[in-house]
Amino acid sequence: MLQIVIIAFVVVYMVSSVRNKYQNQGSAVKKGCTAAALVVAAEFLVFIIFLVHIFSEMTQDTVLKKVYSPEKTYTAYVVDHGEGAVGDDEIRIYVEKTKKVNDKENYYGGKMVYTDEYGAKVNVRWKDENHIIINENEYYIDE
Repeated sequence: MLQIVIIAFVVVYMVSSVRNKYQNQGSAVKKGCTAAALVVAAEFLVFIIFLVHIFSEMTQDTVLKKVYSPEKTYTAYVVDHGEGAVGDDEIRIYVEKTKKVNDKENYYGGKMVYTDEYGAKVNVRWKDENHIIINENEYYIDE
């Protein structure tokens, strides 16, 4: 939303500067320049909206695996975090309390406890209800 407000100010500035530049010219020249400035500003606006749309949807998380704590209080999610064209993919592990809505488990993000480069082998297991072991490193989980 802020981008649209900024773009609107740029459009108003462009149109007013063109009008001021040709203020002493004839009416037809002034109208033609104003119309041309509006067309250029509209094209600029469409281009910026296109870029915002493309780059805002570049990142994507895909759950690769779920690992439950022994009493199923917590769920560890092994996630492929893709940055698309703007960055590298990586493996992330999030842990959160197991939530069920209408008997379906939902992934809400949780607390990130581990990250590694994309394609890395990740071994995840629970030692007990509050300790998770990731690639032989132990992490304490407390929410």
